[in-house]
Amino acid sequence: MKYGKRIAAALLAAALAACLTGCGGTADWASAKPLIQRAREMNSTDKETSVLQDFLKNCKDEEDFLAAAEYYEGCGEQEQAVSILETGIRSLQKRKDNGSEELVEDYFSLLAKQGKLEAVRQNAPDLSSIPVNGKPFSEYDRESLLALIPSENIGYVNDNPSDDYYYYDASFRNVDVNVNGSTSSSYPYYSINFYNLASGRGTGKGTGPEPVLPAPFSLTGTYTEYLQALGFTDDQIDLLQDYSSVTVFLQERDMEMYVYSYSPAEEYRYFRLNYSLRAYDGSIGFNFNEKGLDSYELSWNS
Repeated sequence: MKYGKRIAAALLAAALAACLTGCGGTADWASAKPLIQRAREMNSTDKETSVLQDFLKNCKDEEDFLAAAEYYEGCGEQEQAVSILETGIRSLQKRKDNGSEELVEDYFSLLAKQGKLEAVRQNAPDLSSIPVNGKPFSEYDRESLLALIPSENIGYVNDNPSDDYYYYDASFRNVDVNVNGSTSSSYPYYSINFYNLASGRGTGKGTGPEPVLPAPFSLTGTYTEYLQALGFTDDQIDLLQDYSSVTVFLQERDMEMYVYSYSPAEEYRYFRLNYSLRAYDGSIGFNFNEKGLDSYELSWNS
């Protein structure tokens, strides 16, 4: 009986080896998964590794990378899942494939679950204390926000009480500003945006509120330097470098990442920190062009 089991195991191993050497490369997860499962049943780590490496080398599909990572995460092997996602991201990025977006988001989600993004949470500035014209932005409302821009500086207005919405655009010598928001009872918010920062001056008269950035950011910092200041590692920054938009969403216990449009040839980059915390709810956004930081936006959900 034992002899028969050994023969069966030997035949299974031979069949597995034949599949590996004779199929010309395992390029999809539907083919790789049963081979990996058989190798696991046989406790053959070498054969499982061989199948997985073959799959990662030949796979070109986002959904297959995601399925493989989900399988290993379900087996409790998060490090392997992270490695699969990173391989998939780099493979798709090499082909300038926007399909890498979901892989990137899942990759950072797993890192967050493993507690490997806590430096980003710790370095994120306290939204409630960021000053605008010497006063924390959290203490503003519609009236005090509009008081920052004298009527002679306003170039454009869209103020519709029936829609609970307002938008004012103004120009000063030192900066161009727009303020906007909603007085809706379901979603009240206000926002201020300093723009034309890369040119070093505004297009109007008089002196407007200075854009004072919270640590660890500076007006002369680059997109990459902002990511470094928040605590992303060099490898993580390399993966994020060429997406047109990157958003970090901070919640009480969780952290999520959203990326959009893999565009290595473009100079435009947008980075945002969204907060949904008991202490405050709002966001900070930074828009970079080929000259550097072009605009800086604060929003507060009141």
